[in-house]
Amino acid sequence: YDPNDGKLPNAADVKKKVMKSFDNFTLNPYDQRPTLEVNGLTAIRSMAGDTYESIAREFDLKDWEIITYNDLDKDDIQPEVGALIYLERKRFSAPKGKDKHTVKPGESLWSISQDYGVRMKSLIRKNHLSDDEGVKAGEQLYLRKRKPKKK
Repeated sequence: YDPNDGKLPNAADVKKKVMKSFDNFTLNPYDQRPTLEVNGLTAIRSMAGDTYESIAREFDLKDWEIITYNDLDKDDIQPEVGALIYLERKRFSAPKGKDKHTVKPGESLWSISQDYGVRMKSLIRKNHLSDDEGVKAGEQLYLRKRKPKKK
């Protein structure tokens, strides 16, 4: 309402003024979340309170994309704080110069696939593993080429 002329303002003009006042304001607390590059891919580190769903929303992705890109089970809902989460599909091989990895205690096939930005199925195939087979500390995994078969 304009007291000088007694008229109600045009709704479109009010909307423009309101929207302009919010130009530099965001409701997204992670708007400035840093991204990482691993194997030429964009990834983030999860934060306290993150869920895979909230990460998907934050980066304008679908839930299934986060699940697929990170070799997750659809029932997984919350990453550990600091977990590496890919925002695009992982690669079939590790970067040049990263040919092999020696498994350390506490590592899993999934954690190794996340560390190198390589799809789990690719690691399984390259190393002649079965889908449900784990890895053991000291075992050497091939990250770029297929492991030679034992004779």
